[in-house]
Amino acid sequence: MEGQQSRRRQRLIERRLSLSACVLLLCVFLLVFFARWRAEIPANALLVNQVSADTLALSLNIDLGIAQQIVAYRNTHGGFSSVNELLGIPLFPKAQWPSLAERLSASHLDWHTANTTQFAAVLHIPLFEAARLAAFRDALLAQLSPERVRHLTPSFLIAKATLLDPTTTKPSLKNYLVRRPSTVFWHFWIVAGLLCLLLFLLPPWLRNRGRVFGDPFLVPLALLLSGFGVALLFSLRDPLRDSEDYLHHAYGIFLGVVLLVLCARITPERRRQWLQRYRYLWGLGAALLLLLLWLFGRGPGGVRVTLFGFQPVEIVRLLVVFFLASYLGERAADLAQRTSPQKGWKLPSLSDLGPVVVLFGFTLVLFLVIKDLGPGLLLFGAFILMLMLTTGSNGYLWIGLILTGLGSYIAYHFRIGVFPVRVDMWLHPWRNAHPQGMQLGQALWALGSGGWSGTGLGLGMPRVLPRGEDDLAFVAWSEEAGFIGALLVLLIFYALIARGLAIARRAIHSTDRALACGLTAILIMQVLLILGGVTGLTPLTGISLPFLCYGDSALLSSFVLIGLLLGISATPRRAEEAEPLHPALLSVSKKLELGVAFLLLGVIGLGRLGQTMVVQANRFATYPIYTPDRDGVVRAHYNPRLLAIAERIPRGSIYDRQGRVLATSSSAEILKLVPDRQRAVQLIAQHSRFYPIGPCAASLIGVANPAIGGPSGLEKAYDAVLRGYNHLSDLIQDYRAKDLPGYRPRKGGDLHLTIDAALQTIAYNALAAVADKLSGKGAFVVLQPTTGDVLAAVTLPSFNPNALTPTSYHQMLAGDNGGPLFNRALDGFYPPGSTLKVATAACALDHLPNALHIVVPCNRVATVRWHVGKKVYTRIVHDDPHDPAFGAITMPEAFRVSSNIYFATLATRIGPQMFHDSLQEDMGFSHVPPLADFYADLADLGYGQGRMLASPMEMAMLAASVANEGKRMKPRLVASLKTFRPGARSEEMPPMQVGQAMTAQTAAILQGLMRSVVTNGTAAGIFNDIAEPVAGKTGTAQTGLSGAKPHSWFIGFVQPYAFACVIENGGYGRSAAAIVCRNFLRRLY
Repeated sequence: MEGQQSRRRQRLIERRLSLSACVLLLCVFLLVFFARWRAEIPANALLVNQVSADTLALSLNIDLGIAQQIVAYRNTHGGFSSVNELLGIPLFPKAQWPSLAERLSASHLDWHTANTTQFAAVLHIPLFEAARLAAFRDALLAQLSPERVRHLTPSFLIAKATLLDPTTTKPSLKNYLVRRPSTVFWHFWIVAGLLCLLLFLLPPWLRNRGRVFGDPFLVPLALLLSGFGVALLFSLRDPLRDSEDYLHHAYGIFLGVVLLVLCARITPERRRQWLQRYRYLWGLGAALLLLLLWLFGRGPGGVRVTLFGFQPVEIVRLLVVFFLASYLGERAADLAQRTSPQKGWKLPSLSDLGPVVVLFGFTLVLFLVIKDLGPGLLLFGAFILMLMLTTGSNGYLWIGLILTGLGSYIAYHFRIGVFPVRVDMWLHPWRNAHPQGMQLGQALWALGSGGWSGTGLGLGMPRVLPRGEDDLAFVAWSEEAGFIGALLVLLIFYALIARGLAIARRAIHSTDRALACGLTAILIMQVLLILGGVTGLTPLTGISLPFLCYGDSALLSSFVLIGLLLGISATPRRAEEAEPLHPALLSVSKKLELGVAFLLLGVIGLGRLGQTMVVQANRFATYPIYTPDRDGVVRAHYNPRLLAIAERIPRGSIYDRQGRVLATSSSAEILKLVPDRQRAVQLIAQHSRFYPIGPCAASLIGVANPAIGGPSGLEKAYDAVLRGYNHLSDLIQDYRAKDLPGYRPRKGGDLHLTIDAALQTIAYNALAAVADKLSGKGAFVVLQPTTGDVLAAVTLPSFNPNALTPTSYHQMLAGDNGGPLFNRALDGFYPPGSTLKVATAACALDHLPNALHIVVPCNRVATVRWHVGKKVYTRIVHDDPHDPAFGAITMPEAFRVSSNIYFATLATRIGPQMFHDSLQEDMGFSHVPPLADFYADLADLGYGQGRMLASPMEMAMLAASVANEGKRMKPRLVASLKTFRPGARSEEMPPMQVGQAMTAQTAAILQGLMRSVVTNGTAAGIFNDIAEPVAGKTGTAQTGLSGAKPHSWFIGFVQPYAFACVIENGGYGRSAAAIVCRNFLRRLY
């Protein structure tokens, strides 16, 4: 009667659990299907397994010969299961590799530099194949460090060369499909329906027809986890373009269920008989499989994990458990008695444990040989747990921990397999020296990115995880299901473990009890090791998580495990047959159950997952990882989820003061601005940025693309505005909310400059016409005096940002400040020469009484003396050797003829402190020498030499201050920022006066003096054909370099413009820089 009530109660639990699990699984399938179903399908989509060679050549823009080889490869290999398989098609058939490599080696051709014609001649291949081989070689060499390049062989080049270039071909593959949407629909829902039916119908069938009255929790929970695995694999792959791994996993589930039923229906007597009779056969079988794996196994990085297409370690686990269960089950009572707490803990005799120790020693040695320590650690841990559960002694746990620590130290110290890499990743997930050392950091990225709510099933990016379908399957699930979904999986695993321990306690025979203990111990170790590893609590082990991970061997062995536990739990309990359970065993089992709950739900669940997915989720999601790339250089790597969000944000445009485009990524603007429609479409497809005035503003605007040095210039200075976010960490909320109703995608802000595109182009052409005949280096700045608006800022040499490539960028980068990447207009600092006499005169007029009429004898050469405190300084100063002796002259005459002697003397009259402060504070020069140097250079500084430096922008501001009644305006490049971020406002940048460079009276005097320079001074006759009155000052700045020509300067103004021009080593100011200014003004007047 009691047995019938128990069965009815179990049947009710099972029915409710199966129904709940079925509903939950159906909801999961619906969510993930419709999330992935929303993927856009191009209107011109093509089926890769049906397309012709002509269509392939046209759509991928490849040679027809290559397209024909793709079709031939497809026909030979039975079609493609994934669109990306196109990128891996070898350039040459495998059978030709040895002969081609031999020809290349025998020819003594330097294949590092060989061109297409040479490859074709030596290898006797068509030109299109030779061209592709040369292109592949170039791309390969660009990625590798010089040391790795030296070790490359012709055989490697021939074997690794591919038919298609991934960089140019991959964007076009989005138009290709492997299967039709209708096919995906039926495949998925047939599998989903069968799984839900199986989950709902299998448990009652096992009871009613199979006569298996086992534990009611095992089958529903195992099938639920397996269903989660199907949903995860469907989410990980593009169902239209990638392989249908979820189907393969489903087939494994169906086969696993068959094995589960067969194992569950084994009678108790036969199960014990097989275990006892074939005891040593199980052990020898495990050892033999490992020996074969050592001899014939394959795997990445020298780790042997695969044997003839399957992973034998999954079978080895079960075989070892069978051996231990039969051996320990027979000696359980003796072991428990000898190690009982009442007698004081002591080791069993060697006769009891000798064969077990020998077998495990052999097993662990073989695992060291095959260099895969994860399974060895799992088996050893399971062995320790079995001894604990069989003997009831906690002492084995301490022995196991000590031996595990010792083994780990040996493996790390002697660099066995991938274990040292995994330990380094564990210790330093964000920075380590291993090229493959990002796996743990990427797992933490995924957990942090999902956060407490998750991205939603099918809506995350777990596909960017390395091995997201197996090693990191739990992380992939957690990213989409969130903290609650992750805890649900932990609870299911804990329930399976708890039921396994309960089955072991209730087993009526010591062999069944030992088997249940062993199977549960395997499950405990498997779950704790993999979950501890992927969350960063322990090193990664490469062990698969039962049911959730992709892999036939692991899935089938997990169902066998559940089937055997179900069969043990279904064994009828007859009081007369039941073997008594030692109290110590019951106590240890309960303690182990509590320990697993603490570790799995407390430490891993609430502790680590709570930290990474809730408390510090944003922090973990935004950490950079520093590891070496293929070329050996350590670089920062960022969360690809955030980078994907950033790539989706349309970068804002840059406009001039009239609203004309200076830089844009907008498809509509590119189509409007680029006359060649094919070129425009190509720019849009490549997500390229377009710069309409090209080299005219390249150094000012800069470039945005990191591959060519971006962001630089204004693209860098206002990068946060243009890209729509300040830091990548700002995008984590966008990633989580991107699929929620009401989400508004970010948009990059627009930049409105004060630059006038027409004036910028005129200035560039005027500068280039003169500078290109001289040094080819110079700068030209045009301002609006009353506002400080920068109307033009030109630099030579320049570059065309629309044609810049990584190669040409690195060539320019190899140069010094003389290269095109240097912005001379803003960042170039030169001796200002005689143009600084404007500042000297202004300071004298402001601070010296009757300065305009100070008389100084100027007879070609003079010795100028001054003192600072008690120290006396002298300097011999020369006027220009072509000038006559001017005699005693005043400031107007000295300014007109540009006398160095006069202004050197005038500087000493002003005094160093006053002159220094005026230049630095009133006029805003940034490279004024410190006072100690200023004292020594005072006379030279008066006429713009010494250690004084100024930029073209600063000199233009000086001219603008003269034209603007002495008011010094802040140079204004940006008129306004138009932002589109939530909560952000557009920002206007109004003109701003930052000081008074000189009094208005002084400015008026200087206007007349500068006008005299143009009418009858050093610039006389140059501007005669300009309709408006031009005022200016020439400058010829000595460089201090022997044999080098002086820099040519001219600054000036004509309403409403002020300007400054410098040409490096251009000679006299009137002969080069003044000509540039004249030619610029000619276009305006």
